Amino acid sequence: MNQEKVGKFIKERRKVLNLTQEDLADKVGVSNRTISKWENGHGLPDYSILLALCKALDVSINELLSGQDLTNENYQSMFEENVIKVMDYNNKKVKRQFNIKLLFIILFVLLGLSIGYKAYLLHAYTRDYKLSDININMIKKEINKNDKANTEIVGNISMYIPEEYTIENDITKFALVENGCSTFLLNNDNGFIKICRDDTDVYTDSDDIIGEFLVSFSIHDLFMRKKIYSDYDLYNYYYEHKDDKVNIFSRKDDLRMYNIYLITLPSADTTYIYSNGLKGYGSELIHKDYNSYLNIGSFYIDRGDYEDKYSFTILDRTGKVINKNNVDDILGSIKANF
Repeated sequence: MNQEKVGKFIKERRKVLNLTQEDLADKVGVSNRTISKWENGHGLPDYSILLALCKALDVSINELLSGQDLTNENYQSMFEENVIKVMDYNNKKVKRQFNIKLLFIILFVLLGLSIGYKAYLLHAYTRDYKLSDININMIKKEINKNDKANTEIVGNISMYIPEEYTIENDITKFALVENGCSTFLLNNDNGFIKICRDDTDVYTDSDDIIGEFLVSFSIHDLFMRKKIYSDYDLYNYYYEHKDDKVNIFSRKDDLRMYNIYLITLPSADTTYIYSNGLKGYGSELIHKDYNSYLNIGSFYIDRGDYEDKYSFTILDRTGKVINKNNVDDILGSIKANF
């Protein structure tokens, strides 16, 4: 059936009867917007209201479906033609309804597969639903610079080394001595300070950089999307997102970042993100029974066009020389000799 022709006929009959669109809508039991849609050829009346519409327009159903006034001569031929058109219209409508139902079924299946895949990732990547449940205490801490540096170490930098610690370069006396590092031992083998200059601080294209759990994924691309260019950025990312929740509706990137969090951040009493006088981070462990103090982390030295990354380990098994209260004297003393 010709929608435009039928719509034009409805409009003509309405005007002949001096009816507004609202008047006709009230008689038929539809909105005036529906009348306007018919008259503009954007749809056909539903069969359930054809009789009411024909009565309101004072036409037969045959005339309405033909979109014109009929005479006795062409009434029968148009009736037969309209019957065929109605049958064809119904067939198309049934097919259209079937296609819509099929589309919804496909969308439902795809949604189910998507939720199932997210559930798998959630199971594979996570153990809990909140980062703070892992009991890793992350704190941002400003380090105040001081003038206590008394020892030049690897990489042309200086820092404060307590006098109880003496430099050791002989690997036969201490197994952790190595090239590219400055190592200082506390008397009676009660601890050490080790500072090493790392070759790089930026993540590479290697897909294996984080570990076997993510060996098939491109970690580099993930970090670029999250604007993570160093491990310092990674620590800051997790500090900012430490209270985030993950579930089956979380983005895949967020699930992957959560997994990296689980397998990269060390178990410690407190993990600090240093700023102000020192850019870096450190994970602190304190043995309460023996008062031993351990801080493992990294810091960065600005060289102008680039940054050098240094890793550090500070251990005092007695907790008498270095502890939670005075370690900032060491970290705040670090300075570049250039």
